[in-house]
Amino acid sequence: MTFAPNPGSGANNPNEVTGSGLSQPLIGNFGTLGRNVFRMNGLTLFDWTLAKNFSLTERANLQFQAQFYNMFNNTQFSRPGVTLSAPATFGYYQDTDTNARNMILALRLTW
Repeated sequence: MTFAPNPGSGANNPNEVTGSGLSQPLIGNFGTLGRNVFRMNGLTLFDWTLAKNFSLTERANLQFQAQFYNMFNNTQFSRPGVTLSAPATFGYYQDTDTNARNMILALRLTW
């Protein structure tokens, strides 16, 4: 994507990303957005393990485990598109950072 050396303003600005309200600042200007102003939500996961030990003999033990990953099924979106050269994805979420809820059942024998 090439930018005009001296873009106009408003709807005539060729550097404006359509429908986003964002545009590249004029040549020689820095723009008005401050540094580190784009903050994303923190990653929230709740993993949980339940276990029960059973004594079979003096030396043999059996352990049952139920492990839950992302127990409450929180969805965390990845960062939105940030390249102006792809205006179709600019500012839109494309993926998630977390997996869906998973559960693992395990049986462990120790002797």
